[in-house]
Amino acid sequence: MKKIIAIAAITLLWLTGCNQSSAPVSQKAVSPAVLVSQVELAPVAFQQRFIARTEPVDQANLKARVEGYLIARHFKEGESVNKGQLLFEIDPKPLSAVLKQTQAQLKQAQAGLRKSTRDLKRSKPLYRKGVVSQAEYDKIISEKEQAQALVESASAQVETAEINLQYTKISAPFDGMIGKANFSIGALVSPSSDGLATITRLDPMYVTFQLEEKQLVNFMQQSSQASTKEKGDINLSLELANGSIYAEQGKFSFPDTALNQSTGTLTMRASFPNPKMVLIPGYFVTLRAESIDTTQQPLIPQSAVQQDQQGYYVMLADQNNRIIRKSVKLGRRINAMWAVTAGLTGGEKLVVEGLQKIRSGIEVIAKAATVDNKTGAILPANQ
Repeated sequence: MKKIIAIAAITLLWLTGCNQSSAPVSQKAVSPAVLVSQVELAPVAFQQRFIARTEPVDQANLKARVEGYLIARHFKEGESVNKGQLLFEIDPKPLSAVLKQTQAQLKQAQAGLRKSTRDLKRSKPLYRKGVVSQAEYDKIISEKEQAQALVESASAQVETAEINLQYTKISAPFDGMIGKANFSIGALVSPSSDGLATITRLDPMYVTFQLEEKQLVNFMQQSSQASTKEKGDINLSLELANGSIYAEQGKFSFPDTALNQSTGTLTMRASFPNPKMVLIPGYFVTLRAESIDTTQQPLIPQSAVQQDQQGYYVMLADQNNRIIRKSVKLGRRINAMWAVTAGLTGGEKLVVEGLQKIRSGIEVIAKAATVDNKTGAILPANQ
C-alpha cells in the first residue's frame, strides 16, 4: 500500500513540473538590425549597348595577274608591311622576251609607215599630172592607213607587254599586316590560281553593328533632347570579350540609308584607332554609345535590388524605421551600381544589408552605412 502511495506522489510531482515548464513566457520581439544607406543622385549619361563585330578598313587578296613561276618572297608571314613594299616576284624572263618581240614588231610597223608615207608624198604630184591613176593613188593611201594601224596595234602590244612585265613584281597596295603565303617558291601561279596571300589594314578598325528599329527610335529621341546634336557629342567605347574596356575612343563613320526590311535593322559602322593592333577582324565586341549630356538619377547598389514576378523592388526604412517595399525601374548599370529611372527620387534610406531578416511593415534597427560606388562594398558609417 505504501509503495502505491509513493508512486502516485512521484507521478503528481512530475505532472506539476511539466505544467509549469510549458507555461507561456511573455517576451518582447527583438527588432532586426539592418544597414541603410541614403540614396544619392549622380549625373548619368544616356547609353546604348550593341553587339558588334570588327571589320578591316582595307583587305586585299593578292593574286597573280600573269602566269609564271614564283622566284622570290620578300616578307615574313604575319609581319607588318608598308605600301609599295615588294612581296612576291614571278620569273620575268618569258615576259621580258615577249616585250622585246613586241618592240621589234613595233619598229617593223614604224618602218612600214615611213615607207608608205614617202610613197604617198611622191605619188601626189604624179597623180595631179595624171601620171598615176586614181586606182593606184587610192591604193597608196590605203597602204599608208594600214601601216598607221599596224603601228598603233604594235604600240598597244608593247604597252601590254610592259604592263605584264610589271605584274611579275607584286607589291603591297597599302600599309597593313600580311598573312600566310599560300604558294611556295617555285610554284606555278596564274590569274586563275588562288590568292598568294592576304594583306589587311588593321589601323584603324571598323566596328559594324545593327541598330534595331526600337533602339533607333529611342536613340533619336534621346539625342533630340540633348543640348547639341553633333556626332562629337556621343562617346563611343568598346567592351572586349574578356570584359575589359578598349583604350581608344571611336567615332561614327557610316550609317546605312534605310532599314533592312527583312530584319528591321539599320546597319551602322564606327571607326576605332588601333595603334597597338589589339583589335583584329572578326572580333565580337560590345559597342557602348554614351551621350555627353547627363541627367541626375538615383544610384543604388546592385546587391540591394530584388526581383519577383512583379518586377524589381527595393526595401526602404521610413522615418519610424518601418520597412517599405518600393518597386523601381532600372536604367543602366555603372560599375557596381544601378541607375534608377523610376521609383526613387533621392534621399530615401535604402536597406543595403540584412535583407534576409526583414519583410514589409516590420520595425528595424537602422544603422547608417556607406557604399563604394565602384566596388559595391558596404561598410558601417563609423568605419
